[in-house]
Amino acid sequence: MNTSESKNLIAAHFDINGNIIAGDGITIINFKETTQYKVIQEQITELNNDFEKVRQELNENQNNTQLEL
Repeated sequence: MNTSESKNLIAAHFDINGNIIAGDGITIINFKETTQYKVIQEQITELNNDFEKVRQELNENQNNTQLEL
């Protein structure tokens, strides 16, 4: 990534535990504890459940063109 104009730019990365590690190794936050992460995780779970239902229905009704969602 190229940055043409910046102010107070700090390099950061996520570790395997979901922590944001900034600059000299200071832990900023555990991302998994934020409200946004929890909401996104719930949405992912719901979508995975919906996907599994559709996949199971497709397997059970391979000749049927109508699916109930």
